[in-house]
Amino acid sequence: MEPAIIKVTVANNGHQTVESCDVNVYIDSDELDPLTVTDLGVGESKIVEFNWTPQKSKTFTLVTVLDSSDAVSEENETNNQLTEQITISERTVSMEIYKKSETENQTVASIKVSGVVEYRQCNGYDVYISLDNLEAFEVNAIGETTNWSVTNNTLFITGYEFNKYGEFEIANITFNKTNNSISAIILECALSDSNGYAFNEIFTSNKIVNLNSIENIVLDSNVSELVNESTLETANNGEFNVTKIYFNNSDSIWIPETVENISITNETLNAMNEAVSNLENIDFDSITSEDDVSDIVDEIIDNMVVVSNYGFNITNITQKTVKDGNNAVSELRFTATNTSAKGFSIIRLPVGDLEISEIVVNNGTVNKTLEKDDIDSTSGWYRIPVEGILEITLIKDPEVTLTFSSALPQTTSSSSSSHSSGGGSSYSSDIADDIESKTIKNFVSSATVLFGNGIDEQYAVQLREKVTDANGYTISGNAVIVGGPNANDFAKEYNEKFEIPISNENPGENKGVIQVLKVQDNSGNIIQSYTIVYIAGSDRYGTLAALEYFKTLDELPEGPITVEWTENGPVVVE
Repeated sequence: MEPAIIKVTVANNGHQTVESCDVNVYIDSDELDPLTVTDLGVGESKIVEFNWTPQKSKTFTLVTVLDSSDAVSEENETNNQLTEQITISERTVSMEIYKKSETENQTVASIKVSGVVEYRQCNGYDVYISLDNLEAFEVNAIGETTNWSVTNNTLFITGYEFNKYGEFEIANITFNKTNNSISAIILECALSDSNGYAFNEIFTSNKIVNLNSIENIVLDSNVSELVNESTLETANNGEFNVTKIYFNNSDSIWIPETVENISITNETLNAMNEAVSNLENIDFDSITSEDDVSDIVDEIIDNMVVVSNYGFNITNITQKTVKDGNNAVSELRFTATNTSAKGFSIIRLPVGDLEISEIVVNNGTVNKTLEKDDIDSTSGWYRIPVEGILEITLIKDPEVTLTFSSALPQTTSSSSSSHSSGGGSSYSSDIADDIESKTIKNFVSSATVLFGNGIDEQYAVQLREKVTDANGYTISGNAVIVGGPNANDFAKEYNEKFEIPISNENPGENKGVIQVLKVQDNSGNIIQSYTIVYIAGSDRYGTLAALEYFKTLDELPEGPITVEWTENGPVVVE
C-alpha cells in the first residue's frame, strides 16, 4: 500500500519551557520508531511526522503517548495520551482488456492500466488471461524484463523494471481466432510499485466476452439468441463480478454475481419489457400542481417491477410530495430486506421525464448516495437502461429514498432593477420577490449564491435567479452557501469554520442552520474582508427550512439560527 504520514501536534499548555519530550505512536499492537520534541516554549506547538506503510485496508486503533517515561514535570499528567480510530482504504486502480482491432482471422487486444498516481508509480505486473477460441500469436509487453506463455488456454504475461503512472498500456496481444465467438478474461492480476509493494485494490474489466465464458449466469436458450454477444462485458470490483448483458432490442441488464447459478429467463425479459410498457400507463404531461406529481408518483409505485431478485423482500413503500418554490419534490421510500447472507435485487420504475435528484440508501448507520453506473460500489447503483426507465440495483439491505423533482407551471411577470434611495441601498432584479428585508436583499444581491447538486440548485434559485456551481469556486466576494458539505465543495472547505458544522446527524432530521462567517482574503496585495452566509441542513428538508426562514429575516443573524421543517413550514428550534 501507499506510505502514509502521521502528523502529531504537540502543544505546551504549561508555564515553563519543555527541553525534551518523547512522542510514541502505537498502531494496534505495533510501535513506530519514537520521535523527540525539543525546546517547546510556553504556549508553543510543534508538529512531528511519523512514516508508516499500512499493510492492508482496515480500521486501526492509533494511540499517541507523550512523555511515557514521566521525564517532564507537569501540572497536568492526564492530557498526554490520545486514542483515535483511523480507517485506511487503498486507492483503487483499474486493469482492462479490450479489443483494439479485428480482421477475419485475427484479433488485436490491449491490456490497459489506469488510476496509478505519480507519487506511487507502477513498476511490475503479472496477468493471467483465460482464452476461448483464441490462440496467442504475438505479445508486445512493457518492461526491461518481460515474458509470456500459454498453458491450458490460459495466457500468462509478466513484466518488470519500468515506471508508469496515469493511464498506460502494459501489453498488446495479437490472437489468431479459431471461432468468431471469442473471449479473453482476466482471471488473476497483480501490480507492484517501485518499492515492491503490491497494489491491493485492482478493479478488472473484460470487454472481449462470449456467452461460454459467463459461467455463473445461465440463460434460457431463446434468451441467448437475443443477446448481442459482441457487446458483452464483465468486471470485478474486488468483492464480486458484474456482468453486463446487452440485447438486440437495445435493452440490457447488469448482473452483480453475489450468488451462484443466476438465471436469465423469459420471466426476466418479460419483467424488463413490462417496466417499459408501463410508461404508457402514466400521463406525465398533465402536471399543473404538486398534487398531480403526487398522483404520478403513486402510479410509478403501482407500476414498479422487480426484474431479478435473489434473497430480498421489498416492503414499506411510501411517498411524500411537497411544493418547493416552482417545483414539486417527491420522496419515494421503501425498505429492501436481504433475507440471506448474500443476494441482490434489480428494480425498475417508469419515471418518465421526472428529474432524479438523488438516491440514498441507509443501512442503519450511515447514508450512502447511489451513483449512476457505479459498479465499483458494493452497496449498489442506478442506471437508465431505456429512456424513462430508472433501474436500481441493491446489494445490501438498506432503506432506500428516491428524490424526484418536477417543474410546475408558473406565471411570468416583467421585472426591473429595484432601488431604495432612503437607505442608500440597491439590489439586482433577479432577487426573489418574497425576500422583504432590504438588508437581506442587498446582501444576496452582493453575494455569489453557491449550490452543489440539483436539489440545492432548486433551493438556491429561490434566493436569486443567477446562481453558481460551487465546484471549483474560489472566494472573491460575499457568498451564500446553499446545502451542506456532502454535495457542496465550497461548503466542505468552510464547514468546520462555522460554529455548527453540518453533517447527516447535526443538527438532525428535517433541521437546518443559518450561520454567518466573516473571512479575510490575503491572496492579493490588499486584504479583503468577505461575509459568507451558510444555509444548510442534515437533509433537504432541513436546508429548505433554513432557506425559507432566512428569507423572512430583517438582518443577517449574529449567531446560528436552527430551524426545523414541519407541516406548517419552518419553525425556529429554541
